[in-house]
Amino acid sequence: LSLSSMARTAVVAVCFLLALFCCVQGKKAEWEKVQVVQGLDASISIKRDFYGVPHVYGTTTRDALFGEGYVHAEDRLFQMDVFSRAGMARMSELLGLLASVLDEAVLTLGGRQSVLQDLEELTESERLYLKDYSAGVNAAVTAMVAEKKIPPEYKVLFAESLLPTWSAIRTLGMMKVIQFGLTQKLEKAIPALLLADHMTPEQLRSLYPDYPASGPTIVDDRPPSVTEHKFQGVFPSVKSKDIDATLEILRLLNFGSLSNHAGSNNWVLSPEKTTTNRTIFCNDPHLPFWIPPVYHEVGVASSGADGKGAWHAVGASIAGLPGIWHGHNEHIAWGPTVFPANVLDLYVETPNPHNPQEYKLPNGTYGKLIQKKLEFPIRGLGDRRITVTYSRHGPIISDLLKLDKPLALKWGPGQRGTHSLRSVPSLLQATNWDEFRASLSGFDLTMNFLYADTAGNIGYQATGILPTRRNVYERGILPAPGDTDEYEWIDWIPFDELPRDFNPPKGWICSANNLPTRSSKHYLGWAFESPNRARRISARIEAMKRLSLNDAASIQLDDVSVMASHLVPHLLELDVGDDPLVHAALELLRDWDYTLSKDSAAAGIFELTFVTVVENLVKSKVDSKLAGSYVGPCYDFANEFLEAILDDPHNLWWDDATTSRVETRGDQLLGALQQACAWWKDKTHWKDPVKWEWGRVHHMKAPYLVFEDPLVVDGGPASGDTQTPHAQGWLDVANRDFTTTFGAVYRIAVDVGNWSAGMSVLPGGSSGVFYDKHFRDQLPLYMRGAYRPLVFEDE
Repeated sequence: LSLSSMARTAVVAVCFLLALFCCVQGKKAEWEKVQVVQGLDASISIKRDFYGVPHVYGTTTRDALFGEGYVHAEDRLFQMDVFSRAGMARMSELLGLLASVLDEAVLTLGGRQSVLQDLEELTESERLYLKDYSAGVNAAVTAMVAEKKIPPEYKVLFAESLLPTWSAIRTLGMMKVIQFGLTQKLEKAIPALLLADHMTPEQLRSLYPDYPASGPTIVDDRPPSVTEHKFQGVFPSVKSKDIDATLEILRLLNFGSLSNHAGSNNWVLSPEKTTTNRTIFCNDPHLPFWIPPVYHEVGVASSGADGKGAWHAVGASIAGLPGIWHGHNEHIAWGPTVFPANVLDLYVETPNPHNPQEYKLPNGTYGKLIQKKLEFPIRGLGDRRITVTYSRHGPIISDLLKLDKPLALKWGPGQRGTHSLRSVPSLLQATNWDEFRASLSGFDLTMNFLYADTAGNIGYQATGILPTRRNVYERGILPAPGDTDEYEWIDWIPFDELPRDFNPPKGWICSANNLPTRSSKHYLGWAFESPNRARRISARIEAMKRLSLNDAASIQLDDVSVMASHLVPHLLELDVGDDPLVHAALELLRDWDYTLSKDSAAAGIFELTFVTVVENLVKSKVDSKLAGSYVGPCYDFANEFLEAILDDPHNLWWDDATTSRVETRGDQLLGALQQACAWWKDKTHWKDPVKWEWGRVHHMKAPYLVFEDPLVVDGGPASGDTQTPHAQGWLDVANRDFTTTFGAVYRIAVDVGNWSAGMSVLPGGSSGVFYDKHFRDQLPLYMRGAYRPLVFEDE
């Protein structure tokens, strides 16, 4: 059985038993409006609003963090447990043999070892506030046990004895999962490596183009000051021993999908750009849809009895981690998007032909590969021992990925301790731009933080551990040769040399995982998203002289496709002969405004045509499985690839090398349109294209935690796609599974200073308890594009 089929069987069983347990339970959990718990220094008041969102009021910072840990455990203990275990390679201890592949991968990639390094390097202040937070978690667990209200998953799994005792290492394990999910680019880099063995440098560069010159940057564009890195054409020859197994591991490492999950949008407007004469802050992070959702909204406050000053903050937290990621306090609003910087390099090592335990060093001699015996527990089966091999660059991941050459991985966060958590207290209490930047100076995750304050200022600050390199090999996409020092890391980019901006003249800033700036003197990366979301957001902001809060928030729901506006005009020029089905499809496209609404048949025709034409072009050069590995994870590159050749009807890419004739753009576009129409006809059994509505195949489904099959919550038909501001990505485009499995996992819009006008929504609910009324009560709001009040009140 594959990992996917085992996961499917396990999730069906868990869901059935949970439903049965809830019937036996006989009643829903009761939430008190006001709850008082004993903190470390004094009593803590916990208030829950209409949607069950907790608001913690402590007299000291210690108690505020204790209270946040308490409500996190009350609402999301099982979720916290699962994800902390993932970072420490201990999933199998809870879930058994099913999770052993993931634990082995985490050990091989160095996850647990990196967590232990992070633990050793914690400062005393970090240890103290993580201890305070952990005490809150453990107090909640103790109360659950006493009241016989432990999460039902532990009963279903017969794992009540495995209830977690929280400590700093648990939180660090969760941070490692987040860090790896945001920074690893293996789902893009490995297909590029395998494609390189079949392509010329020109072909590979077409598939992985540079960020376009017309693409907007976060900081206003300036002339480039860093050398452009191009393919030189000396590609390493690395093949997969089993392409299905390789893609399955990449799917596992990317949380169950071969699509690119991590993204986000945010924008801030200065008072001169708003109708409220205050700054406006909007943020919608894009991550996998899970039930319960990734984020947990919470309010946290301290009255300052400890002499450290009163403070109050609210927004999206991650259960298991203290602090707030997207939100505001009484002075400033903040929130990040993913900064897709290159903090991971691969190296092809050269083995000694006479001794496979040695590899070639830069001086021409051979050094010994280091082997370490590691183990992880599997529930009911004892410990499993594995051997991980290391070169001077890092772990050899070839066996894990079923590759035929020794490939070593060097990952920034694995080279030094992670200290992002030290930003938590100071960020919650920051009152101005300087304090905000100071709080982020130790933040190691690669993020694009936007900022707005009550004084009328807006700003942008990039964060993260970014290496400086002697040279960049093949634009950083392909593995460098390991037997030279030419491509080694030198140091880390100083915080003050990372991209930033403050009060730009145009009066607004937006980021959408696009290139931050062209003027950095440092190499930043190669995997920036297509600029299409940034283009559309910018166009919406520029189209209005002043925006209200509702105007600004509406951009989060914008479904207009920039790619459609480029492709469809070429489709309308096609000579389709007397094919009535294709004629009818073109008439729908002719009257279309490029909005990917869920009830739009034109949207459905466009999406299938786009996917098909890109896949057909790549298939003409490589086999179908490799082509599929490109179209899914590299969907953003696919947009730029097709856009770059659309205006050249005789570009060499249009010719199918497997046929005797020379195809043109018209041939390929017509063939793709015909295939798209045939697919819709077979899928729906309707010959009338009017009924080929995008939402019929584009359904929002949220899987139960990390399992692949989305069996718990079906949100219904969804609009948008991966390239619209209202991002709604899918499970497996190569197999035409357009199930929406990632998108905005939190939406927040704030009129900074007029806190009562703030609004937010989650794609689920506050509670992670299956039978609670707040388990999914926000989902209907989310699916219809509505919000709820972002409560921010003094105790």
